[in-house]
Formats: sequence, structure tokens, C-alpha cells
Amino acid sequence: MATSPVDWDADFKPPLPPKDLSPEDVKDFTPAEYKSIGQVEADVLEAMLVGYLLHDEDIEGLPEGWEARNADVIAQSGIEGDWFEDSSLGEAFDLLLTWYRTRHHLLSAEDAATHRRTTGMAKDKAAVYQSFLKGCQGAVFSRKIRIEILVKMMCNRHFLKTTHELFRRFTRDYSDEKVGPERALDQFKRACVTRLSNPGQGALRQYNWVADYESTIGWLKDMKRNPDKYRGFLCNIPTLDERTNGGFRPGHLTVLVGRPGGYKTTLLLNMAYGFWSRGYNVLYASLEMEARLMELKLWCRATGRIDYSRLYGGKITEPEDPRVIEEMRKRLSEDPPKDKKQREDLEDKILRMEDALKATEKQGKFDVEILQEYEASIKGKPNQLRIINVGQSSKIKISQIERYLLEVESAFRPQVVIVDYLSFVASENAYPDRRDLELGDICNYLRNLGEMRQFSVITAAQFKRAALERIRKYGEGSPEKAQLGTDDISESHQISAVADTIIMLWPLANHQLKILFPKARHGIVDTSEGKVLEVDDARCLISEDIQKLDGLTSQVDMFSGMSAVNEVGEMLKSGKAIPSMDPFEEMPSGAHMDDKKEDQIPAKDDDW
Repeated sequence: MATSPVDWDADFKPPLPPKDLSPEDVKDFTPAEYKSIGQVEADVLEAMLVGYLLHDEDIEGLPEGWEARNADVIAQSGIEGDWFEDSSLGEAFDLLLTWYRTRHHLLSAEDAATHRRTTGMAKDKAAVYQSFLKGCQGAVFSRKIRIEILVKMMCNRHFLKTTHELFRRFTRDYSDEKVGPERALDQFKRACVTRLSNPGQGALRQYNWVADYESTIGWLKDMKRNPDKYRGFLCNIPTLDERTNGGFRPGHLTVLVGRPGGYKTTLLLNMAYGFWSRGYNVLYASLEMEARLMELKLWCRATGRIDYSRLYGGKITEPEDPRVIEEMRKRLSEDPPKDKKQREDLEDKILRMEDALKATEKQGKFDVEILQEYEASIKGKPNQLRIINVGQSSKIKISQIERYLLEVESAFRPQVVIVDYLSFVASENAYPDRRDLELGDICNYLRNLGEMRQFSVITAAQFKRAALERIRKYGEGSPEKAQLGTDDISESHQISAVADTIIMLWPLANHQLKILFPKARHGIVDTSEGKVLEVDDARCLISEDIQKLDGLTSQVDMFSGMSAVNEVGEMLKSGKAIPSMDPFEEMPSGAHMDDKKEDQIPAKDDDW
């Protein structure tokens, strides 16, 4: 019988931090992690790791792909069965993990027990084994602790146990006359290098090409039958989604390269909006531009109907603007300010407001109305697009981004992280006069963080001066003559060495942008033909077909709409029937519902 759906967002109230963990184990935990852990002893921790490798058809209410995702986190963690204090749990862990890696699906407790019977286990012992696995599964659903926290705890525990073991051996050898201090220290150093790994970066994993044949074939077949499971994150710009061979994958690093003012930020912004519109969580680290301005650009891009520079110039239009203009004109004619400067300021304000209204005629609605309607249509959308910022053109370290992700992970886990852009990222380790080495470290840190936390990383860099000179020499229309390549990236050749995909931006005339792919580790390299995108600077919009997008927005004339509103007001005063029409739709003079033919009334279907 199926159980009730599992509420993984319940507000748990566990006791104090785990009693079986030392301060070193939990020193990096966030308050949210403390809250969700409770008292987790060694046997419970190990049982839960086994339970996460089991499938249960009776549990309802789990998100799609939930079990496979958790198993993937464990498979990539480097945890092994010999880490377990309980050998029975360690043996079960190895069996279930090997099965998943080979066949890419999880066993149920019943199937696992059946499998053990086929390998020689007695029937009564198989029944006990099945109950044993069910208990592990029960620990998962009763405690409801996310797998990432359990993996971190297990890795930290193993790391500390190994550290203590090596130190005890060193102190024993140090005082042993047969070994001696010098040899003991040398052995200790070598043991630290070979046996210790940073749990935050994952453990070293070994693969055997021939022995892994069945696992590889199983992976390829699963990819064929379940393509959505392996597809990357899509940004809604078809060329980019296709050239990355199915989207932007977790753990991959993509770098956009362009000249100053070459649409790097605009393309990153459009990609961020595209990812978000497809339902992904997006984190945008805006390092060059203030976050408030990025938010304003996003509203212009999202609505596709509003001019950013006009809004930034303080010329947003509101429904009361015509009335305010009329009142100011009336004041000028009836009671003008005596001070010349005040009078000129009032006249200038009227002109600016009228210019703004004229500039928005084709929108069909005022700016505020467009923004309010769009905000209402997306309110409550479950995925988020967050922007972090430390001030305009201020540098940030990747460790600060990592710390932020740890602090908010209970409420927000991004699938795409965009860093705009590399020049404003500071290295964790300073290399005086060697910015190239710093950028290499930054790119490696970003890529490792994306792999560990399962998000795709996208950032940007500048062209070298020599590349810019070649671009000027050959003009805007001949990228193949400029022979752009990965060695044209400014500041560091290590950027191209670490990146999975490099996209170069070549602005063309007539508001177009050509994109080239000098490096595509998982796609197609293209440094000459490229693909052309259309750019609308005013609306912060980049698309393969802007005209098609424009067809989705209203092109009703605002002032015809205003006339229609005035006519409706006159009808209300005279008591006439009001036609069922959009107040911003153009209304012919004298057109009332009584005069309309039945076939003129629009049908109430999905299009209407």
C-alpha cells in the first residue's frame, strides 16, 4: 500500500548538533545544516547512505529523477564501503553502488535480496537482508536529511579519521629508534599526499577501461532511452543550445570573449533570462554593473517592449501622465510661475513627458502597466533568478560566492552560475605580476565548484589588443580573415586551457552579432562561418529572430487607446452600453455593441 507523499520542505526542529561529531567535523556547517541534521550517529549516517541507493515504488510525492540524482551525488563523492565502521553496511553500500554504476538504475530492497540469493545466500538470510535494507530506507524517509549534507559528513569523518591515524603512526615512528625522526617525517609527508584528499573537492576515483565496458554500454543505452536525463541546461538561444551539444552541462565552464562594448554582458543577461524562463535556478554575479541596473535591464528584456535608456533617464510612463501634462499646461496658461527658471523647468518637464509618451506610442500601454502585468504573470514562479553584487566594478573572490551558496542552499540551489566577468574576480592566492596564473586558478576553482555543486558556469573575458587590431583591420564582416583563436584571450592562455566551451563575439553592422566557437570540447569548432544573432540595444534583447518575438507583443497605438478610454467615459456619463473591448484597442468613433454584427465579436478561444 502506498504511503502518503513525502514533504521534504517540512520545518524540522531537531535537537542540538550531532553528538558523534567533533567541532572539526561541523565547523563549516551553516545554521540551516545544523537545523536539518539533528542527532546523527555513525550507524545512522551509514544506514542513510545505503538507503539513498535503494529504489522504493511505494513512496509517492518524490520529485521526478530524485532517486537518480541522489545516487549520482554519492557516485561522484568518492565514498567507498571500507570507510564504514559497520562492515555489513559497507558491503551493502558497495554492492548497490556498483549495480547503479553498471546499470544506471537502482535496486529495490526486494530485488537486492533476490540478487543475493542468486549469488548463494540462503533464503532465510536473504529475508533478514531485505529487512536490513528496508531499515536503511526507513532511516532516509524518517530523518529527511539531504544527501549533500550526509556526503559532507561522511567525507569529513573519513578525512579526520585518516588524519588521526596518520598522526598516531607518525608519533609512534618518531620515537622508534629503528625508524628515526627524519624517516618518520618523510613517511608522514608521503602518506599525507597519497592518503589525504580535500573532502570539499572530492576523492580521487579510479576507472578501468576494459573492465568498465558493461558500465559504459549501460550508460550509452540509458542516454539513448532517456535523453532528457542527460541533457544540459538550455538558454533558449537555439544556436548556443545546439552548439554545446544539448545544453550547458553541470561542471562545465563556458567563456564568452569580446571587445569592450561587444555585447558580452547583454548576451550573458539574455542567457540568464533564457535559463530562468526554462525553469532553472540562476545565480548572476554582476561585478561590472550595479545589481539594480541589471534588474532594470532584465525587466526590459523580459517584457521585450520597453526602452532601457529611456527608463534609466527617468522617463518611465504612467497612466496619469496625460492628466499631469494637462494640469501643468493649464498652470502655464492660467497661473505661470513668476520666476523665469521655474517656468523654464516646468516647460522642460512637459516636453520630456510628452517625448516619453510619443516614444511609447507603439507599446499600446504605459510602461508601468506593462511591468505590472508581466510581474503579475510570473509571480509565484518556483525557480529563481538571483543577482549578487559587491558594488560597481568591485572585485570578488570565488570563495565568497561559495560561502554565499552554502548560506542559502536550503532555499536556493542554482543550476547555472554566471560571473560577469573574469577581470573583476580576485584570486585566492596572489601571484605578483602573474595575472595569468591567477586567472588559471580562478577558472579551475569555478569549474571544480560547478562540478562539486552540480551547476554550469558561464563567464566572460576580453580580447587581446592584437586581436582587436586585426578586427579593426579586416572590418566588421570578415572574421575568417582575422583568424581569431583561443590564444587571442586577454590576460591568460590558461582560460582557454580550462574552459570547455569558448564563444567569441564579433559585432556586425545593422545591429547584428556573429558568434564563433574556437573551442567546443563537446560540440563543433567554428572559427569562420559562425552564426548571426540580432541585437536590440534599446530593449537589451539578443535573439535569432527579434521580429518573431515582436509579433508576440501588442502593437496597439497608445493614443488611440487613450481616445477609447475617453469615449468609454462619455458613454458612462450618457448611460450608453459599453462595448466589450480592450480599453487600449482602437475603437472606431460611434462603434457600440448594439451596432456590432454577431460575427464581429471575437471568439473566446485560447488565441483570444
